Amino acid sequence: GRVFPVYHVIADIGEFGQGLIFPTRSGRLSDVHTVLLRNGERLRLLVANGTPETLSVFLHRAVAGGRIRVLDDSTAREAMDRPEAFRSGWDRFGGDRLEMRPYAIATLDFTED
Repeated sequence: GRVFPVYHVIADIGEFGQGLIFPTRSGRLSDVHTVLLRNGERLRLLVANGTPETLSVFLHRAVAGGRIRVLDDSTAREAMDRPEAFRSGWDRFGGDRLEMRPYAIATLDFTED
């Protein structure tokens, strides 16, 4: 059935249940919130825009290649109504900047070089 959007955040963290959580810091401490997870060579970065504004978020070059899934107002309906389809809907990510809509949460997966 239908799920609350926070289900996806919990699932993203849960998939790294036996891994490690690393502290991260944003240059915009009150606006952008991040957490880095590691399980073996797999890395996952969660980035959240905590504001009602669209933000440009610049990422370290180490996360420039991988895949991304974004939960925001344009994807929330699918995320709630079709959670399995949303969770399998990854896009390629190859940049160092995210344009994040208000209150968006981006999940980036990559491997350590």
